[in-house]
Amino acid sequence: MEYFYIDDTNKQQGPFSLEELKEKGLKRTSKMWREGMSEWLEASEINELNDLFPSPPPVEPVSKPSPPPPVDPVSGTASNETVLASAGDRFLAYLIDTLLVGVVFIIPIIGWIAGPVYILLADAVPFLDGQSIGKQALNIRVVKQETYTPITDDYGASALRKVSLMIPIFSLVDACMVFSEDRLRFGDQWAKTTVIKVK
Repeated sequence: MEYFYIDDTNKQQGPFSLEELKEKGLKRTSKMWREGMSEWLEASEINELNDLFPSPPPVEPVSKPSPPPPVDPVSGTASNETVLASAGDRFLAYLIDTLLVGVVFIIPIIGWIAGPVYILLADAVPFLDGQSIGKQALNIRVVKQETYTPITDDYGASALRKVSLMIPIFSLVDACMVFSEDRLRFGDQWAKTTVIKVK
């Protein structure tokens, strides 16, 4: 018969038979040793003790939704014909929104507040469906990179992607990023968004 020693919290106990260990409520992490072993091991590492621990229930794999097809950065198309918005469309949409805000700025106080709020949050407003007024005019939409769904109601993503355009000098560098291979500004990278053409 094999006898085991337990060394929990540096307090050695034993020897114990397997039957005695069953009654002790042994932990998987308890340090164990028996004659013939070269070192102390955790109880879960000793094959003879496996029957003392209930098997954990099997873990069901979490099914992840299949990601959308990747967009080819050169052609701007995916297998489902998703097309990235061109740099020209994005600039014109931003210009329209900026002119709109300029008109709103004429109204004292209310306009001074509404203008920046519109610039930051317009892409998330529910009735605009991921499109500011400028984007609606150019038929483009802000979507999440992973799912290609509009960022409707995601005001955090909308503000995060626009705040980079409000930083002096950096905004020029950020705006030029739409000419990059993947057409993502820093704001898009931070918010995990992209802009696509609406069919």
